Amino acid sequence: MGCPWLAEDRRQGPRRGEYGGVPSRQVQLHTGNKRGKPFAASVLAVLFLALSALSACAASFSPLQIGILGDKCQLVSPDTPVIGLRIGLASDNATVAGLDLGWGSMARHFSGIRLNVLSSADECNGISIALLADVSEHVNGIAIAFLEPLVFERPGEPALHQHVNGATVAFAGFAEEVNGLQLACFAQATTIRGIQAAAMPIARTACGLQFGLFNRADDLYGLQVGLANHAESLRGVQLGLLNFDTSSSWSCLPLLRVSL
Repeated sequence: MGCPWLAEDRRQGPRRGEYGGVPSRQVQLHTGNKRGKPFAASVLAVLFLALSALSACAASFSPLQIGILGDKCQLVSPDTPVIGLRIGLASDNATVAGLDLGWGSMARHFSGIRLNVLSSADECNGISIALLADVSEHVNGIAIAFLEPLVFERPGEPALHQHVNGATVAFAGFAEEVNGLQLACFAQATTIRGIQAAAMPIARTACGLQFGLFNRADDLYGLQVGLANHAESLRGVQLGLLNFDTSSSWSCLPLLRVSL
């Protein structure tokens, strides 16, 4: 014989709302605590790794540079790369990427957009807009200077732009080598591959188009269009009121000259 109430409980199994004699609500809470501990630990680990990564990045570059007197008075040292925003009267950094705003700025390597009164860089990748002058040795993109000073290149002195892959726009533009567009009131280049448009474009070697009032090239491979065109060696076409080719027996021809 046994206890009839115990046998009846065994036949019926656990009562509704219970799990092994324990209310299901308590079971869920207890199980949730076990699952919550590993989850909280994982979140803390992820946050720790993220903070470590941010600390490492902050040590390697600065998102902000504020300069007053160049390397003598600026937020971060010239050796610290700036990735983000640079503002101030004058700043000097080895590497800058992002937006550059100020009176004057210098950089060995710049990538992004510059808006300055005076700009200088060994290499500029992007867009550079200067009120007075932009002096960048290598330009990959667009360089614009509204009031660039009118100076003439002298032997042994560097041009304002050594190498341009893209476009330069200025009152007076000077470049060693241009692959693209040189647009100015007065334009001078050692080698132009593309378009040189100005009131007086001058090039030692022009491969492409020279367009202006008075065009001059030592060696022309392409087209000159203007009132007067001059080439010491022509392999192309001249369209203008007067066309000069000093290498030809007919040094001057009106309207059209073709030399292949």
